Amino acid sequence: MEAYSCHTIDELGRLLLHSELRQMLCLKAGDKVALKIISKIVTLQREADAKDFDSVICQVDELGRITIPTKVKEVLGWKETC
Repeated sequence: MEAYSCHTIDELGRLLLHSELRQMLCLKAGDKVALKIISKIVTLQREADAKDFDSVICQVDELGRITIPTKVKEVLGWKETC
């Protein structure tokens, strides 16, 4: 199953994973997700399902957010704003 969704990253570099996406991936607060960059596309999957050691691991907070690591933002060419 493929699901595409656009989300806004807040001023602290956090991305809210909507409840529907969290349910689809069986994610709850404290769970870890693996982010992988493929040609400027970021994939997200549960850490337990990740088989790639090149992934960056993030933890889901109590509000369903993950913080996008600086390493990922740099690879994607995202600029920090002040």
